[in-house]
Amino acid sequence: MQALWNKLEFYQAFISELSEENWKDFRDFFYSYKAGLSENPDVNNIEIDFSSNEYKIENEGYMCGYQEIFPYCKTFKVKFDNITYLIYDQYCLASTCNCTDAGLSVIEIPENGDRIRDGYDATSIVYDYKEGKREIKREDKRAKYSIQKIFEKLHRENPDIDNIFRNRHNNFRRIYLNYRRKYKSNRSITNNTGRKVGRNDPCPCGSGKKYKYCCGA
Repeated sequence: MQALWNKLEFYQAFISELSEENWKDFRDFFYSYKAGLSENPDVNNIEIDFSSNEYKIENEGYMCGYQEIFPYCKTFKVKFDNITYLIYDQYCLASTCNCTDAGLSVIEIPENGDRIRDGYDATSIVYDYKEGKREIKREDKRAKYSIQKIFEKLHRENPDIDNIFRNRHNNFRRIYLNYRRKYKSNRSITNNTGRKVGRNDPCPCGSGKKYKYCCGA
């Protein structure tokens, strides 16, 4: 017990000596470390319960937000003068789909931080990070800057963003397919043509491995 009290006294003394600048450094390190883990997670040791969304993922094209699973991951921002645009990314995880699309929500935030306007609707885009093509599904007609300008600046400031989207998509797919493999009940997995995947076929998760050595193991 005495040893415990000695440790507590040491910690309290240590904390009392920390300046605001020290605390800021600790916070910066913490968030940077967590962000790094979010981009390179150990997918085989992450268990997520997708049961509430699995039907929508498999049958309705439901996209899952990366920030929902990894809240400390980098959020992309584009700033023009007194307006900031936040870009949130979502991904298709369906086991029958091999798409290279990211669903992007582009949210305009004025300088005062208030993004809620009457009738506000964030711009929604499907972006093919492999081909570099985008399709606007819903557009905020009152946004001050065009999607073209936002994307140009986004790529200029984040030249590796397509690789980040690809990496996030692959990580998310593996986590979801690990869940499917663990909890599946006589499900047959098919590829994006609707044909049942053979054991020697490429795995539909996009890993590059044969199905029998990956999700069909």
